[in-house]
Amino acid sequence: MIAVPHYSDVTLHRSGAVEARRIAQTLGVVGALANTEPGGYSIALTAKEVLDDPDREGRNLLAGLGELVGAVRLPSSALRKDPGNDASVDLLLLRRHYGTPVQPQNFLPSRQTRVDGHPVQINEYYLDNPHNVLGRLGADRNPWGPPELTVRPSQQDLHTDLSRALSTIVEYARYVGLTANTEYSVDFGSPNGYLPVNLPKNMPVVELDAARARIQQLRANRQQRDTGNEVPGKPGPRREPRPEPRSGSGQDVPGP
Repeated sequence: MIAVPHYSDVTLHRSGAVEARRIAQTLGVVGALANTEPGGYSIALTAKEVLDDPDREGRNLLAGLGELVGAVRLPSSALRKDPGNDASVDLLLLRRHYGTPVQPQNFLPSRQTRVDGHPVQINEYYLDNPHNVLGRLGADRNPWGPPELTVRPSQQDLHTDLSRALSTIVEYARYVGLTANTEYSVDFGSPNGYLPVNLPKNMPVVELDAARARIQQLRANRQQRDTGNEVPGKPGPRREPRPEPRSGSGQDVPGP
């Protein structure tokens, strides 16, 4: 399950707007987890307040359904480079548990620390795993309140940093037994054109080759219709030119 809540790619300054976004995004991720098969993954891209806010009640809701396999904090401007919209976001990888976490990460508490001489709030997961912050922590001035925590991009390529961080999370998941493990299995040795999955009986299995052929036929029909059903060697249908409007007239009338 992939969750991309609204407004993750913009920077909000006023406390009321930030709080409303945090609550809405937390509930969105909770909904994604609730619709994830136990043993499966939910991946979410959220604003940093979901993990950093001093109020841990929202994270308690997340922990009631899933456990944090890992998180990566992207640098500011990773999604947008416009001034004022260079928000820093978190990529969360959560595994829906069966009622009891296997190896829960320490992501419930957040605490205040000093960055660039300013007090800021940050989740303890990032304090314990600073390598998952893809850049250097900083604090930006905020005319509406205290300085805001940000992540200044590193000199490395973002794709390289992100690949390395995700590889570390995958190794951790394998080590502690947090790999995907649902009641449904996929047979990857089946013939080409089919991908049978042990899904509920009322869910039909789709023949991929037939679906591709149908899509190609629909595209050919659309192309034929757009060309006006022209036949090679024969002119297409003649279209009368549209009359030009007379100057000063409020409606189209035939020209002189």
